[in-house]
Parts: sequence; structure tokens; C-alpha cells
Amino acid sequence: MKISFKLAIAYMKEQKGRTIALITSIALAVILVFALNVIPETQSKLEIKEAYKNFSDYHVEYSNLENDTVDKLKKDKEVTEINDVLGLGKIVGKNGTSLQLNSYSKDFLDSYGYELIKGNGPKNTNEIVLEEKALKEMNLRDDLNQEIDFKIVKYYVDKNNKNQIFSKDKKFKLVGIVKKPDGYYGNSDGYTNENEYYGVKAFTKDNSNEANFKNISGKNDYNKINIQIEKGSDKKVENEISKIISKNPFSKVESKYNYKNFYIKQTEKNTKETLVIVGLILLISSINILCIIKANIMTRMKELSTLRAIGMSTKKFKKMIIKENIMYAVFASIVASVFASHSIYEFNKLDNLARRQVFGAKEYIKFVLPIFESFEFLIVSIIICLIAVFLCKKKIEKMSIVEGLNTNE
Repeated sequence: MKISFKLAIAYMKEQKGRTIALITSIALAVILVFALNVIPETQSKLEIKEAYKNFSDYHVEYSNLENDTVDKLKKDKEVTEINDVLGLGKIVGKNGTSLQLNSYSKDFLDSYGYELIKGNGPKNTNEIVLEEKALKEMNLRDDLNQEIDFKIVKYYVDKNNKNQIFSKDKKFKLVGIVKKPDGYYGNSDGYTNENEYYGVKAFTKDNSNEANFKNISGKNDYNKINIQIEKGSDKKVENEISKIISKNPFSKVESKYNYKNFYIKQTEKNTKETLVIVGLILLISSINILCIIKANIMTRMKELSTLRAIGMSTKKFKKMIIKENIMYAVFASIVASVFASHSIYEFNKLDNLARRQVFGAKEYIKFVLPIFESFEFLIVSIIICLIAVFLCKKKIEKMSIVEGLNTNE
């Protein structure tokens, strides 16, 4: 171990009060920046993750498309995946609850973010799978194999190009229950027809061959699809598809890409604001650390002059100062990382508790030890401390041994 390092350690041990004060000052600055940077970043990542979880990972949904239009979309190189179902109109319960009725497709449900929580898929046109929220809206129990009366309503255009409404009473047997993540319904206001806002759905077996539906909801008439678009091509593909379906009656476009973009853009906005605040605090903290380190060096002129007087070279002298301040940065960063990690853990714990109490959800934020961030702030602290030493460089080099020995600390 070199003499300069031993001297640095010896000074830090001898001047415990000053050492603790320095480490505490640096650590507080790091903790402040750490907390303002890592916690909002964790929230931002969570919000983006939740956006994809709640709205699933498909980009655009199109309703009431003809099969030849779907075939054109499948051939588009920038469309990476298509999941389609039949749009069979709407079903209305006895209490007036209206649901979207689609044919059952496991791939479609998976891409839409649904989870089958009870039962199985329908095997015939008399069986139905309902969204859990629909049962609650209709004040029904979640018992499987119960029979539920619905009125099927379908808007369509007849052969004479006139708008028509098809209506039929039908009894379905409940064979399965699906749901989306709790956060999808999290902003519930409890207003009438709320299920329409959220697009609550029901699924039955493809009944395009059933007599009453053959000329209304058959495969050659209408489809509902959701598609995955190659990154960076969303606007282009949306515009092209909008042109294709513009002549299709009752065609509808619903872009989940916009919902997810809202979350992502809001997150990016919050991140930018946080970075500005963190930048300002980092600047103020850096100036504070610089002043503390510089003051520490300047108040030790007598001690430093003594070392020079007994023969320590300027080079070794500077090395001692540098190593001492690097150790301040290292110890301060360790202390800051421990306290900041504990703060993040407590924040995650409280946030998860709040989410469980409000939404009845499971834990959303998983605590991850901020190793990268700790290392990042360690480097920043070392750089700031080295800058402080550099600013004192000329003063140290020009220091008069006689004047230094006469200085009162």
C-alpha cells in the first residue's frame, strides 16, 4: 500500500468529524438526485408496461371488414400479424346491458389480452363465453352452465343497399368466463352503459352457417380483426387501410396504438420534466460538493505544509488528495445507495399496497436493487470530487510552506 494512500486513510480516521460531515454532505446530495431520478423512472417504466398489459400488444382493430379486404391486409409486408373473428353484432341482456358479440378465437383473445379464468371455449352456437365484467353489469353469478336470455341485434346493409336491423331472441349456455387485467377497468366512473365505453365482449361459436345469420354475419360479409404493424409503419398502414375500408358500410377503426401512445407520451413528458428537475438539483448539489471539498482542502493548509516540509513531493501530495477524495465519493455513494434503495423499496411497498386496496390488484412494481444507478452516481460523485481537487490544484502547487505552517486551521 503506497504512502499517499496510507496518509489519506490516516487523515480520515484522525478527522472523523470532518470525514463524516463530508461523506454525509455528498451522500445527501446523491440520495436527493437518486430518489428524484430512480423513483419517477420506475413509475414511467411501470406505466408503459401497464399500457401494454391493459391494451395488449396489438396496434389497430378494424371492424366490419369483408374477407377480400382482410386478404389484402395479410399480404401487406408491413403487417406482421393478423387475428380475426366474426363480428356478430350485439347481444342485449334483460336489464339492458349491451355487449359486443364475436365468434370465439383463442388467438384473437390472447392478442387482445384476455385471460380465460373459468370454463372453456364454446363448442356450438348455443354456448357463450362472457367477460367477467359483463356478468357483474347484468347482476349475474359466475356459475357455469347457466342459461342466459339475450336479444341479438345486428345492423347490416341488404342487397338493395338499404340499412336494416336484424333482431332475434336467443338463449345461451355460459361455458366460459374471460377478463382483461384489472387496470383496464381501473378508471371506472360507474356511469350508465360504461361497458360500451370499455367494449365489453361476448364470444360464441362461429355461426355463419346458421340460417338467420347466413346472409348477415357470414364470413363473406363482415370480420373483426386486430393487427400487428411493423415498427415505424403505423401511420402509413393506418392510412392505407383507411382508404381500403372507406367504401365498406359500417366499417370502424379503433386504434389501441393511440391509447398506448397517450401513456407513453405522457410518461416521456413526465420523464423530461423529471430530468430537468434532476439536472438542476444535480447542478446545485455539485456546486455544494465542490465547495465542501475545496473548503476541506483549504482549511488543512498547515497539515499539508507540514507534509511538504518533511519532504513529500508535490506529485505524491496530489495523489494523496486525489485518493482521499475518491474515497469520500465511494463511501458517500455506498451510504447513499443503501438509503436510496431502502426508500425505493418502501415506495414500491406503499404503491403496491395502495393498488391492492383501490383496485384489488396484485403487486405491480417488483423491487429491483438499483445496481446500475448506484454505479452511475458513484462515477458522477468521483468526477465531481476530482473536479474539486483540480480547482484547488494551482493553490496547492503555489502554496508557501512557511505561510502554510503559520496558518491556523
